[in-house]
Amino acid sequence: MLSILLPSYDTDARELVLELISQAGDMSYEIILSDDDPESSAFAQMENLVTPAHFRAVKQASNLGRSANRNWLARQAKYDWLVFIDADSLVIKEDFIASYLEAMKEADWIYGGTSYPSNAPDGCELHWNYGKQLEALDLSTRSRVGAAAFRSNNFAIKKSLWKSYPFDEELKRYGHEDTLFAHRLNLAGIKCHHIDNPVLHDELYPDEEYLARVKESVLHLAELTKAEKITNHTRLQKMHRRTDLPVIRHLVGRWLSANKESWRQTILSSSDLRALSLYKWSVYTEEMGK
Repeated sequence: MLSILLPSYDTDARELVLELISQAGDMSYEIILSDDDPESSAFAQMENLVTPAHFRAVKQASNLGRSANRNWLARQAKYDWLVFIDADSLVIKEDFIASYLEAMKEADWIYGGTSYPSNAPDGCELHWNYGKQLEALDLSTRSRVGAAAFRSNNFAIKKSLWKSYPFDEELKRYGHEDTLFAHRLNLAGIKCHHIDNPVLHDELYPDEEYLARVKESVLHLAELTKAEKITNHTRLQKMHRRTDLPVIRHLVGRWLSANKESWRQTILSSSDLRALSLYKWSVYTEEMGK
């Protein structure tokens, strides 16, 4: 019935796997983990995990990338329903699998949501603050926002639907593979069904590393915008579109450029999300002007 697919990158996911096995019980299911780090040190722990025959772990011989790794997992799946869970997550609800099974009666594409630890790990305040405020949205907010609130860390989809809308393997840079995935489904008129079934995002990045990843993600979004793969879908795209007018374009660009480094320093010193939003806008606008 269920193919549970765990995209991984050098992650010890034993706790996640054992909890999923416990909840699945006697139902028909499989769990497949794909470690996309050819040099993974965590893989041996996964490979040697003593479990029933339902689980297998594979280490890729080369780095496939986030989109291709997910597609690889989906191609291995033998059941009609796919449940994707990022390997650096933890299941925190005792009825996690049961909740997905119930939702599958109503929809073909389901997002369960995400949550973050109660307190920020030392040195990871920026990632934690962003996640708590802007990613760990409650069910009513996610339902109102729709596909734009989708993240690929925890979702279910019919395999037949994934076959029609796989992840775009042309995407090699970091970030927004899930944005494009959701955008394509949304354009096709396929609604994202939101349920209250979050996983815990357990591994957070230190501030400097997280901000570098944010910048790379913004640069990738600009590239996808120019290629017209994603259009007016994200908050950042909409903000840029509202202000990218001939009469003020030059003034806005100069203001953003002049303040970009100041916002960066503010972000790293205080995890200020308003400064982060302005910094992302400045990076995006600069890249779109090239």
